[in-house]
Amino acid sequence: MADGSHLVKRPRVIWGTVKPHLRKHYNAWTQMHQRCTNPANKDFARYGGRGISICERWYDFLAFVSDMGERPENTSIDRIDNNGNYEPGNCRWTTQAEQSRNRSGTIWIDDDGRKVTLKEYCRDHDLPYSQTVTLVRRGLPLSLVQKRYHSCSTTRKSWVRLTEQQAEEIRTLHANGVLRSKLAAEYGVSKTTVFNIVNRLNGWKEIEP
Repeated sequence: MADGSHLVKRPRVIWGTVKPHLRKHYNAWTQMHQRCTNPANKDFARYGGRGISICERWYDFLAFVSDMGERPENTSIDRIDNNGNYEPGNCRWTTQAEQSRNRSGTIWIDDDGRKVTLKEYCRDHDLPYSQTVTLVRRGLPLSLVQKRYHSCSTTRKSWVRLTEQQAEEIRTLHANGVLRSKLAAEYGVSKTTVFNIVNRLNGWKEIEP
């Protein structure tokens, strides 16, 4: 139930009773409980509202500290299985960069036997991430994206080929208030190309099939 009425009791630990060296643990612990048990919390829908819960043991603050261990600087609690619960074995302290790799929308790539995110792959192989992720999500094989980009990288032309239908889509979206920068990222072309398409200039013709 998304309204939170099914949830168990909330923990009660008074801030003043928490030893100073454990206060950074306490912040993570209370925020975890708020996300999972308080329907008024801004993040509840992504946690308790979709069934993410906290194990009974971690309603005891000191048990939580014992299981999680020392909290390094600039880290927060992260679930290894993004659809799993807050419980021993599924949680760890990680940095923001490490957590971004664990998001459900992350695209993973096998790079010569090494599992990396698409963003990391683009960085290592000199590919523009925004255009690459757009094309990969459309279903274009990464090998083809890479071949197309590097074959055009020495010219000033866009490396994405558009059809007349896509050009009309861009004109319609722009007329409805979508910014050129957003259209460029979505269709994998430059803002100049979008400008040429919107204004029906000949510059964009060079990227037709």
